[in-house]
Amino acid sequence: MKIYVAPLEDLPSVTDVATYLEDDQGRIEVTRDDVPVFREFQNPAALPTADSTEIVKESLQSDVYLNPKRGSFDGDPRDWSFHRGEEVITATIKDKEFLERYMKGEYRLHSSDLLTVDLLERQKVVGTKVIKPTFEIVRVKNYIRGLQQKELDLD
Repeated sequence: MKIYVAPLEDLPSVTDVATYLEDDQGRIEVTRDDVPVFREFQNPAALPTADSTEIVKESLQSDVYLNPKRGSFDGDPRDWSFHRGEEVITATIKDKEFLERYMKGEYRLHSSDLLTVDLLERQKVVGTKVIKPTFEIVRVKNYIRGLQQKELDLD
């Protein structure tokens, strides 16, 4: 790069660089037209390799039980978290009807509530590396309210 490309790129008066091989095998001439080939050799374009292939697998699971852990106060559908047994998952809620009812206050989620949902799991593998799965709640099929606070008798 320093011998051929630098003079051709940095010095406007240089139009070619010529060198000779040992044993008198002839003259090698590099011109400005050859610079892109040298650049490509130095930084090859990303070619598909086993390390860059991407596989995405989606599976829809029906009637998955979840307990709410963390949600959004303004109805943002992203980054809600739920307990699925001992596992905690983060999911985007795609069920617009559920989100509307949540925003109207029909649902006031508590960690003891039970949701039955259709859950889409998206698994990605890049090369040979397994990426953390992402989840979408496609539909909230059932909502069972858990523990309820008793009303205070203020009389």
